[in-house]
Amino acid sequence: MANKILFIDLTRKNYSKVILDKKLTFEYLGGLGLGSYYLYEYITPSVNPFSPQALFTLFTSILEGKLTCSGRRCGVFFKSPLTGVIGETYFNGLTSINLKNLGYIGVVIQGYADKPLWLLINENGVNFNNAEELWGLDASTTFIEINREIKSKNLGVLSIGPAGENLVRYASIIVDGKYMAPRCGGGAVMGSKNLKAIVVDAAIIEEEEHDNAGNASKKVIERIRSAQAEGDQFAFTGDLALIDAANEKGVFPTRYWRYDVTEEYLKFNASRIASTVLEEREGCGSCPVKCRFICRDPHGRSGEKYHLTYEAVNAFAGLCGLTGVEDIAIMNGLCYRLGVDPASLGNMIGFAIELSSRRKFKKDESIIYGGLEGILRLSEQICYRGEFGFYFSDGLRIAARKLNYKGPLIEIKGLEPIGLDPRGLQLYSLLLGVSESGGSHGSVSLFSEELDYVKVKNHRVNDVSKIIELNNKICLINSLLLCDILSRYIDISLISELISDSLNVQYSKATLKILSERITSLNRSFLLREGLRKRDDLLPETFYEQPLQTGASKGRVIDFDMYIKNLEEYYYRMGFDKEGSPVKNFYMNEKDGAYYF
Repeated sequence: MANKILFIDLTRKNYSKVILDKKLTFEYLGGLGLGSYYLYEYITPSVNPFSPQALFTLFTSILEGKLTCSGRRCGVFFKSPLTGVIGETYFNGLTSINLKNLGYIGVVIQGYADKPLWLLINENGVNFNNAEELWGLDASTTFIEINREIKSKNLGVLSIGPAGENLVRYASIIVDGKYMAPRCGGGAVMGSKNLKAIVVDAAIIEEEEHDNAGNASKKVIERIRSAQAEGDQFAFTGDLALIDAANEKGVFPTRYWRYDVTEEYLKFNASRIASTVLEEREGCGSCPVKCRFICRDPHGRSGEKYHLTYEAVNAFAGLCGLTGVEDIAIMNGLCYRLGVDPASLGNMIGFAIELSSRRKFKKDESIIYGGLEGILRLSEQICYRGEFGFYFSDGLRIAARKLNYKGPLIEIKGLEPIGLDPRGLQLYSLLLGVSESGGSHGSVSLFSEELDYVKVKNHRVNDVSKIIELNNKICLINSLLLCDILSRYIDISLISELISDSLNVQYSKATLKILSERITSLNRSFLLREGLRKRDDLLPETFYEQPLQTGASKGRVIDFDMYIKNLEEYYYRMGFDKEGSPVKNFYMNEKDGAYYF
């Protein structure tokens, strides 16, 4: 098992390798757990996310390379320039397995390079390479140029585009040229450090066959195949199944959250995508869900193709009003080339269209719902901070101040929710409110739980016990870096089996529950240290005051009094005080390895 942390100082251009304490490895698991630990322990309170002292971290998990039923997944953790609190974003690709094969479970980067550079991490250590000729290139070209120079078939490449270089606060990180780590502004943090790319190169190490130790993995595969036999669309198309499901339930945010269904969704759903812009479908190992739809970019160079996600479809089809599959694919390609989060960009464009239509600033007739040309132009202006883009490059809160806008904003802790409207859901609202990173949560796993939850007879609206159980599962999935699609078919008991099968280490369901709540408490402590309080766990006023106008959830709002009651009950059950501050003390008994309160 990988057990080293690679510390890189960009200012001094040096690095060191540290063996991670075994106790930390098994208490925090990797991913979100270790990312949260290092952010809390090594970031000075109130540090500017763009300062040299701010950390940029990558973590794999204790299960990397051990499962045949889940992808090679990695997490990036930092202080978000968009929210000022924990930034987290996850991605598939070669980076995680390459780090594991080099013996690393994580990389911690600090400092600031006086000139643009890119890092090469390999068996010889870390090379600090001049990136001045790459600076200004889009992320796709950067990936191509680095591959030409290194000439390896096994590179894991994280790169930024113009949005990251220009410190757009929701700039994304482009992975291996066709995937994305989108949320919270990780690309801007890289840009603030003059870091154009991180490249991880390692020899391919053949993994042992898992047949003898993979009973739990086989159980996951069996559950997926059973779901396919029952016609479960998530088991066939992954997150793109949400396009149909969210519209049918009336929770597909449309025209900047004013409506929650579009009658035209059949024009851009998974079936239509598959018959138009789809180039290939990818899956992980033995998993039967080929969930990654790799689609061509109609405006890109010949052969350019990128992963198209539900979040991107909702951002541009729902929030911005585009209905043509090719138009959506064009916007998706722009996000990859310029390196910007589709969910945040879609929200900002929708917000700009609303302001323009209400004449809150100089009206631009071309910035309208469904108007591809105007949407493209404003998107480019945002990524380069030009003309009107200047107003929208720093997120909703700063845009509102620049424009002297006093109305409600659709954001939580500064980050916009992803593609599902909580007014029409029962579990989602509180999970969004208490999320450590604001409006970022796994949409597929949450929606799946909603669908299953309402099927249970006598279910209680906003059952806090269920919400805590789901929050614990999401925390474990993000710490162990299990696939978000996979989360639909697993529970904490099966997660315990996966760990036992893979590592021959016993984690009981009770122990995993305590570990997840411990990580949640650590994240809560980080938020409180940065000045956030109970008021920051509230949702946008729109969700309490404006009923949904269309679809199956028409007329629904979030009951504010019930929300506050559930929030306070959540605090109590999690061992927090009335302001949400953790008071529960977790510790581990060294003698028997059991966890107690």
